[in-house]
Amino acid sequence: EVRFSNGGHLFAAANGSNIQIYTTYTCENIGNLRGHNGKVRSLFWSKDDMRLLSAGADGAVYEWSMKDFKRVHENVLKGCSYASVIAVPDTDLEKSRVYAVGSDMRIKEIVDAQIVKEMDTEGAKVTQLLLSQNMKNLFAATDHGGVRLYRHPMTGDYVELQAHTTPVVKIALSHDDSMLFTVGEDGCIVMMEVRDKDIKVVGKKDATGALNAHSEDILVCKSELEERRTKMLDLETNVAELTSSSAYQLHLRDLELEKSIKALTEESNAALEKERANYAAAMSDKANVEQQVEERLRQLNVEHRNDLSVLESQFQQKIMGEVERYQALMAEKDALNAKWDLQNSQLLESHERVIQELTDEYEDKLGNDSQQMEELHRKRGEQMREFDETKFQLEEDADREIEQQKARYEARLAHEREVSLRLKGENGIMKKKFNVLQRDIAAQADEIKTLENQKKGLYEVIAGLEKEIVSLKLEIDERDESIGDKERRIFDMKKKMQELEKFKF
Repeated sequence: EVRFSNGGHLFAAANGSNIQIYTTYTCENIGNLRGHNGKVRSLFWSKDDMRLLSAGADGAVYEWSMKDFKRVHENVLKGCSYASVIAVPDTDLEKSRVYAVGSDMRIKEIVDAQIVKEMDTEGAKVTQLLLSQNMKNLFAATDHGGVRLYRHPMTGDYVELQAHTTPVVKIALSHDDSMLFTVGEDGCIVMMEVRDKDIKVVGKKDATGALNAHSEDILVCKSELEERRTKMLDLETNVAELTSSSAYQLHLRDLELEKSIKALTEESNAALEKERANYAAAMSDKANVEQQVEERLRQLNVEHRNDLSVLESQFQQKIMGEVERYQALMAEKDALNAKWDLQNSQLLESHERVIQELTDEYEDKLGNDSQQMEELHRKRGEQMREFDETKFQLEEDADREIEQQKARYEARLAHEREVSLRLKGENGIMKKKFNVLQRDIAAQADEIKTLENQKKGLYEVIAGLEKEIVSLKLEIDERDESIGDKERRIFDMKKKMQELEKFKF
């Protein structure tokens, strides 16, 4: 529910159980009125816009002051859900008569916040109330689509007109009270003319409860009937004359239309012939354009085949270059493996030779005296330490060189993988661009698979070489153990020689 003030500078809007006051020009919320416990159904401004009436579904009719936005008077009727409230315009709203209607089907007159009079609506639920500007007529809308007119002050007599088939939701009067506008839930707007006449047909019931019957017959004088008959004959004569005149005019109009139709037909035929000539010219142009397009397509096909052959030869050359590169890398790898095997065998031979020389040297010196044996033992210890350091350095150098060779080879393998991946990507692009070369590309994919299988074989060779390295390390450990055994035997022989020297002395 939204209601503008009489001056138009304010408007009140119902928001649930609250009422919000706004300025019309800035839409600023200048006040809020709270007090209803149910939905606010109706609002009404006083003549000076200093007071506001509100009625809600909670059965309360409140009077508000616009100075401090506080409640001044109230009238609460429990169990009644008010639908509309109005007041007889007066300078002071406190002295005005307030009319409210709700779900109890009674129009209540409230003065000084007290109900002073009630009128039964005779079984109809009133949805809206409206008072005319001259305060003589009170309009009431009902839930069955009717509009009632009561005289004000109210006596209970009314005239009812059926305007809608569903409940009327809103009624309004024009500024001069000459037109009544109604809106119903059926989606219709009805406009009715209001004439300020006495109410002759009233909706009172008799003692039996039925509406009084009214006669529909009308008494008319014979002279009026003769006069009406004469007027009817004159009108019939005029109608006949007008009919013949209109027939002649229509005939003339038909002739003009036939001439215009003939001219339009000739113009349309000429335009049609012209369009046919244009169509023939357009068809010839189309044939020429199609011929040019076909010639261009043939040229493009020839260029496409030439480009395709060039790309195919370039791709084959690139593949052959990559294969040669791969073979060179394999040869380099084999050379590195052979070099590593040679270095490993040389290291093993030198190690065995040193061990053999040291063993022969110690066996020759066993026959000398104890002082020479002790000197030899000291030298032997130094030589053994040197040998251990040399051995440790040789092993460390060998391991470092092996790791370097392995890292270098793995880097080359990674590079080869990247190259192969790039080639695969180029191969995929060539597949998308040239569908005709699918078989050749499949053959190249098979060659790539064979190369991958060769790579797997190389990985297996690397794994075998690593196993050989492990076995050589194990053999070195075993030889170290044999050297330790020989040292223990030398130590035992020393003990025996010392015991023999004791027996000698």
